[in-house]
Amino acid sequence: MCASYGDKRKRGFFESSANKIFTGIREIVPQYAEKRAIWELFQNALDTVKENGIIEIAKTDNGLLFKHNGRSFTDDEFGGLINQYSVGKSYGDNSEQLGQYGTGFLSTHIYGKKILVNGSLLTDDNSYRLLNDFEIDRDAFSIDELTDKLIAQDDKIEMLCDDIELAEKTCLCYTSFEYKASAKSKEHIDSMLQYVETVLPYIFCFNDKLSQVNLTYDNISLKYERDETSDTEVSIKINDQPIKIPVLKDKENKIVVVLASEERVIDEIPKQFLFYPLMETGNAGYNFIIHANDFKPNRERDYLHKIKENEELKIDVEANENLLQIAFKLALKRINEDEDISIVDMAKISFNASDSSFEKELKSDFIENIKDLKRIEFDTEKYALSDLQFFDKSILLLEEYAKKEVFQLLKQFRKIPPYETYCFLSEYINTWNENANKNFDTISLNDLAEIIENEGGGNYAFLNDKKSYKEFVNQISTDITILNKVALIPNIHGDFKTLESLVKWDNKEDLLIDVMDNINASVSEKYIHQDFEFINNVNIYTREKFKEDFSKFCNELLDNLEKEKVSLSSKGIRYIYLTKFLNKFIGLNRNTQLNIDLYSFYNKIYNFSTMFEGLSSPTVEVNYQPAIKLLANIYIKNIVKNDIKSNIDDLKEIIGIMYTNTNLKEELLHKMECIPNQNFCLKSQSVLKKDSVKDEDFKDEWNKILGGDIRNDLVLEGFEGFLQHSSFVSGSELGNQIEQKLNSERKFIPVDKDILETVIRLIEKISSNQDTWGSWLREINAVKEEILMYKFQDESTRQSLFSILSVKPEKINLLGELAKIDNLSDLIRAGKEKQKEEARKSNHLIYINEVGLRIQNIIESELNSSLRDTIKIIESTSDEKLKSVEEQNGQDFIIYKSGRPIYYIEVKSRWDIEGIVALSKRQVECCSLNKENYAVITVNVANYKSKNKIDIETISFIDLADDVKVNVDLGDGFEKLIKENEESEKIPEKTKLIEFRGHIPQKRIETNGMSFEKFIGDLKEIMIKA
Repeated sequence: MCASYGDKRKRGFFESSANKIFTGIREIVPQYAEKRAIWELFQNALDTVKENGIIEIAKTDNGLLFKHNGRSFTDDEFGGLINQYSVGKSYGDNSEQLGQYGTGFLSTHIYGKKILVNGSLLTDDNSYRLLNDFEIDRDAFSIDELTDKLIAQDDKIEMLCDDIELAEKTCLCYTSFEYKASAKSKEHIDSMLQYVETVLPYIFCFNDKLSQVNLTYDNISLKYERDETSDTEVSIKINDQPIKIPVLKDKENKIVVVLASEERVIDEIPKQFLFYPLMETGNAGYNFIIHANDFKPNRERDYLHKIKENEELKIDVEANENLLQIAFKLALKRINEDEDISIVDMAKISFNASDSSFEKELKSDFIENIKDLKRIEFDTEKYALSDLQFFDKSILLLEEYAKKEVFQLLKQFRKIPPYETYCFLSEYINTWNENANKNFDTISLNDLAEIIENEGGGNYAFLNDKKSYKEFVNQISTDITILNKVALIPNIHGDFKTLESLVKWDNKEDLLIDVMDNINASVSEKYIHQDFEFINNVNIYTREKFKEDFSKFCNELLDNLEKEKVSLSSKGIRYIYLTKFLNKFIGLNRNTQLNIDLYSFYNKIYNFSTMFEGLSSPTVEVNYQPAIKLLANIYIKNIVKNDIKSNIDDLKEIIGIMYTNTNLKEELLHKMECIPNQNFCLKSQSVLKKDSVKDEDFKDEWNKILGGDIRNDLVLEGFEGFLQHSSFVSGSELGNQIEQKLNSERKFIPVDKDILETVIRLIEKISSNQDTWGSWLREINAVKEEILMYKFQDESTRQSLFSILSVKPEKINLLGELAKIDNLSDLIRAGKEKQKEEARKSNHLIYINEVGLRIQNIIESELNSSLRDTIKIIESTSDEKLKSVEEQNGQDFIIYKSGRPIYYIEVKSRWDIEGIVALSKRQVECCSLNKENYAVITVNVANYKSKNKIDIETISFIDLADDVKVNVDLGDGFEKLIKENEESEKIPEKTKLIEFRGHIPQKRIETNGMSFEKFIGDLKEIMIKA
């Protein structure tokens, strides 16, 4: 049967809807639609609510349930939902009419193509029809299949609405949509649910009709409730936890602005709202949300129109621009007024390719208004954006680890905020400079290089973070232009140099580097620091180049020392370092005996340490001769400066070592002033001669007579072997010169009175050294007797000479020896003094003997026989009872009775007026211990000689009777002195006597001393009573 016109027209209508739906579903962009679709449902729901709107969103086993408490569908509206056409709203109308479920509803199919709807339908007779799991099915493989499904769904609604028996007087209090989701759709639902949490609080800020949202998924239940709303703040509760969102309002223009903050991160949230987010404004390029009732968006409410060239849209674009400008001013006003608002948050101003010129200017003005606000706080101070320097793109594009190292380096030279903040701001600053013609100060890697050159102190040591600096250099090392222009690479001393002025060892030789560095820093300053050996394009340095540099330095310094252009005390000559490291360099060669010997020698001389390894392949591309020559020169100049004589053995040793080397022998020792003459002055070997004379007196005579110094020309003994010629000086040569100087014809008879004394002196030497002097001074030796006889012209002198010559030869020889003594008069005077001393000692013993005899006489003649037998007088030198040497050197006499000492006698003689009488320490101690039995007999010879005006030493004891005094009262005084000294000895810091003598003043002797006769009488009584 043929289809009627009506049937064909009906199918055509549904086919058109199916085509639109079928195409729309396939054009859905999932990542975009999954977030946009939920707001389509919100919009449609709240368009049906006058106030206190409640929405429920829940994840179910089927997929997603969306439920609201808005008014019911009309039958016509639900038909529009099936066929996907809007009812009630026209383009550009933002009024709160129903107008629901138009083309935007297609995006919700991202959650599922089959939807179970529960709710009520209002028919024209004001009765309701209930929807119980009515299925909207848009899952089709073709347009025809979808057309059939649409017709079937529409027929089902028609039957429901036309069946009066199904009419209800009241409607359900809610409407719900449950999407049956595929596995892929469920993933989109999950993503949407996480996203919707972040946006929901702002929906409450912009839509006063919303009262509550219940969100349930994955065992999470969130209840959002409006709490209080004012002109400056919207308060909501999330599961009874209050959240306050500050808002800025322009009531006249129905604008609301929400500023982002650390607590309100809106990076992923659209920045423009028309009750609900305009989905494509997430990257609008500023960090606050703008809601305006009068925004003019595109049909899908994704974005605002910007292009004025379209005459149909020009009015809408201008309206949108006006609203945006008001919103920006609102935001700026609050930012300027509120010190707590972070400029870091507000600095998220970016520029997009889609920005209109108006938007660019709006953002540019915004930047100008915030750049000078001092809101960036770090290091206890606040800074504005305009105060700081920022990374430029070249640094921002580095790998993260490299960027962090550059940041650490820059921190030493500039005040900058923490890393994350600094990089974040730098990103925006570069965008502003590029897109808004701003001139914020940025720092490139090259700029940082110049900062380091100018402010880094010129040395690696001043950089706080070495690791960061190495990474910085690594980043710029790919372009060596800057490294050759700016001094950035440290040498081994840490000094910054340009790359082209540095070298890198091909095979690093630490021992050679150490030597060069300590000897000639002008060369070692070229060596690149070990931390930067990773750099390519550095000039390569080899042993061959080292040999060239080191040899040049040694040769030039040696030449300057020899020409006296410099000295060891010159500025720049570090003597200790120079000698130490020249020797170390020589010692690096452990394969050559010359080096080993020289190294050992200088170690001994300078006490150098020997703790280092030798050089590998030490004779390959290394020249030691210049260093050996220089060190020898320095050593020799130093001993010349100090003391050659005390270093003569060392000098001989070092010359001996070098003499074995042909090169050193011919090039150094041949002309160097290093051989000592006999005056210990160093000379070139070519000007010295060997000494065949070896008679110092003869050379002295040569010096006196010729007025020169023959030793200047003679090599010092022991150094003859270092002369590279055979020249020598003989005694005959010098003798001839002496005789010729005295007489040009070398004739000495007749005698020349002017030279007689000199010739006589020479004859005396000839007499003692006939074999040498006689042969050297042949002409004088031949006529010496005639010359001597000429000297004795006086007759008496000749007689004395003949008398001497007539005695025995032995006596003549003795007189001859005496004649040779220069200080003969002193010798005679000393002899006489010695004779006088001997006479005094002899007489003193006589006096002691006289005293002893007198005491003995008492014992023998004046005591009875029984007493006489018990008493003995014994000289201390022969007393066998005495135990020690000290006792034996004590008193002159000790008198014993029955074997025990009963009296001590000391005899002293005084020979000079200035002489004193003193007891030894032992005698003083004995006197103090035996003060009642101790006598000091003083024989005053000096007094007798003075009275009788004589000066002889042999005076008899009898003649001295009136000048002999005896003191027996000394014990108490000496005892006191000893005790005082003993007390002093107990205190460590006090002075004390150790080896002392007891002085007896002459006045006390004369005043308190008794006569010898009286003492003898008293002694007799003492012996009897003892």
